[in-house]
Formats: sequence, C-alpha cells, structure tokens
Amino acid sequence: MFYGKTGRGKTHLAIGLGMKAIDMGLGVRFHRTAELVLQLGKAKRDGTLETMLRDIGRADLIILDEFGYVPFDIDGARLP
Repeated sequence: MFYGKTGRGKTHLAIGLGMKAIDMGLGVRFHRTAELVLQLGKAKRDGTLETMLRDIGRADLIILDEFGYVPFDIDGARLP
C-alpha cells in the first residue's frame, strides 16, 4: 500500500511494480477502485459477478489505484 498526498508518484510507482511483475511473467490487473466497484455492481445486477470475480482472481497481482479517494455507495462497499 502506498499512502501520501496527491501528485507524489504513488500511481507511477504502482505501475512500475506492475510492469516489473509482467516482465517476470506474472499476470497483473490494474483498476481504479471506484471504477472497479461500479463494474462489480453492474456485474452483480447482470448476474455475472461470479465470472468477473473469477477473472480478476486469476491475476497474480491486483493493483487498486485511488483507493479511498472516491466514496462509493453502501451496496458497492458490501461487494465481495
């Protein structure tokens, strides 16, 4: 977890680590947290949540960017 003020390079560092993991042959997923929550909510409504979670779970490394910057609704907070 990287924590700090805006504009200090947290996303840049996370992307760099993700690229290194890819170079090492690992599967990497990058998501902006608020967007992922919206996608998960839509998948739940569409009945495809299990499939989406399986797909995300195949990654060796999951990078969640902007975690805590954008609030999401109560249903989004309760998603697995």
